[in-house]
Amino acid sequence: RSALEAPAQVMEGGRLRQSLGRTIAETIALEPGLSQRSMGPAPARPVLRGLGGDRLLVLEDGGRTGDLSATSSDHAVAIEPLTTERVEIVRGPEAILFGGNTLGGVIDVVRGAVPTERVDDVVGSFAWQAETVNMGGGGGMDVSLPAGPLTIRLDGSLRRSDDTGTPAGTLVNTDLMTDNGAVGTGFVRSWGSVGGAYSLYDSDYGIPPDPEGGHPSGVDIRLDRRHQELRADLHPARWPWLQSLDLTYTHNRFFQEEIEASGAIGLEFGVLTTNAEARARLVPVGPLQNVTGGVWTERRDYKTSGLSFTPDTRETAAAAFVYGEWPA
Repeated sequence: RSALEAPAQVMEGGRLRQSLGRTIAETIALEPGLSQRSMGPAPARPVLRGLGGDRLLVLEDGGRTGDLSATSSDHAVAIEPLTTERVEIVRGPEAILFGGNTLGGVIDVVRGAVPTERVDDVVGSFAWQAETVNMGGGGGMDVSLPAGPLTIRLDGSLRRSDDTGTPAGTLVNTDLMTDNGAVGTGFVRSWGSVGGAYSLYDSDYGIPPDPEGGHPSGVDIRLDRRHQELRADLHPARWPWLQSLDLTYTHNRFFQEEIEASGAIGLEFGVLTTNAEARARLVPVGPLQNVTGGVWTERRDYKTSGLSFTPDTRETAAAAFVYGEWPA
């Protein structure tokens, strides 16, 4: 990548491990230009240069997460930081490669669920952390296994925490329980790699009481996300004008319940999101360097029930994009 095309900030290795928090937003909140908005410890979402919501795109391995975190402050980002390899923060012209409304930028959480490199031995990592303010802790691990031409990757994590303590007393209904796991396999050769992955993310967390908002005892959130991904990273030698071709297909099933203090289900959300993308990196074209072009499609089926006035919605989106650099 050129200096212009490279991410503005990258967190990885020891720096990332030292900053790990309960959420991605908490993990990167101390980076320059970043902060977080939150309605309790669990449903935190990053804010970049004062912009959040739909103006800031949060991705996992370059793809949509399929959750509802951009629509309301009580919805959590369905990504676990413990099994993250690195976090890339993208700003400037390159952000258009990921979406047309990325005015604030892009935060890409690279998990590496689909292996793209071959391993000759068993390799992996383990992370464990504990907290005293909310008497919580979590642990996660990932391992990559060689299987002939295949690389198999497994990861998983568990996180538990109680209500958060403050100088004014305990902030009730801020507990958190999260389970996360994935299995992926990749076929790696000199011409590139192809593979797939399946992952799950389950989380139960509380929203603090809000008498003015109609929830004097708080609300409990129960969500689950199922993610399927197919990916091909190709380097065809027969086409000298093409440096690489990346093909991606993802399908997310997201379901969330909001449970009132009485035990009744106040709201239910269900979202099915399917994305497909083809991205090509080309050799220089005339004065243009680092040329990237591609197409992207999305199909989104949204349904809700309970105390909601949002109608069921089906959305279809498509985009074509080209990015290049013209040196002065």
